[in-house]
Amino acid sequence: MSAFDPVYQGQIDAWRDSRYVDYPHQVGIESQAVCNATCDFCPYPSMSRKGERMEDALIEKILSELEEMPRDLEFDVSFSRMNEPFVDRRVMDVAMEVNRRLPQANLWFFTNASPLVPKVAARLEALSRVTQFVVSFNDHREAEYERVMGLPFARTIANLDALHEKHTSGDLGFTPLISRVGDGSDADDSFIAWCQTRWPGFEARVTQRFDWIGSLSIRTFGSIPAIGCWQWFHLPILASGRVAYCTLDHEGERSYGDVRERHVLEIYNDPARRRLRTEALTRLDVGVCSRCNHYG
Repeated sequence: MSAFDPVYQGQIDAWRDSRYVDYPHQVGIESQAVCNATCDFCPYPSMSRKGERMEDALIEKILSELEEMPRDLEFDVSFSRMNEPFVDRRVMDVAMEVNRRLPQANLWFFTNASPLVPKVAARLEALSRVTQFVVSFNDHREAEYERVMGLPFARTIANLDALHEKHTSGDLGFTPLISRVGDGSDADDSFIAWCQTRWPGFEARVTQRFDWIGSLSIRTFGSIPAIGCWQWFHLPILASGRVAYCTLDHEGERSYGDVRERHVLEIYNDPARRRLRTEALTRLDVGVCSRCNHYG
């Protein structure tokens, strides 16, 4: 990984010169801090706030306040934080509400696909503006998959085979992306090749692994890039209502606001947070960010 990515930095610079300084480019809504997997590269298994559930009234408050976003400014709503979104049966209803009430909003999902049984997958056909649907699959070798994720390999494969059939028949309005958290070994390339053969209609990628701001003792690879971070334009709301510092602030220990107490746009424009978007040149200039190799 290069220490500088001009394309990525160009996107940060463009946002810095746009209304995204004032309005979030992405809002994360973690409706429930529950995941059915036990991935060995993720801090969820030891997370202290497992089981937190966002109240329905708080979800409604967030959606109502997001309705104040400019209707001509596109932004993303992600349902994934430290969770498996489809374990929460409310997620599809909330996603449909976003489609109805926020026509300028794109939908993002990150899932391990284990809960995507036919009844759940069928509802995906009704969604529009799904621009990211990432499946955290992580290993094409059955024994290794089950060791890494703690989920039944056969069930996930069956769900993804059925989803691929929906996609190839034109029933989905988006293209799923099958993802692996890489380890720098030959298995990374083998994973891509295997997925492209099994599900040619899907996309496949390998991402870097990271230590979650020092929360995991894990071997990472890739240098820390001398670039900004898209997380500065992100508002990740945890199930409790606290706004995390970024995606890797999994416990919300560095929270800079609580949507139970303040308007979402007021929190996004917290002075210290706003300075990241307007003044920070690269992550190397910003305390905790200077130790982070996560981007993309």
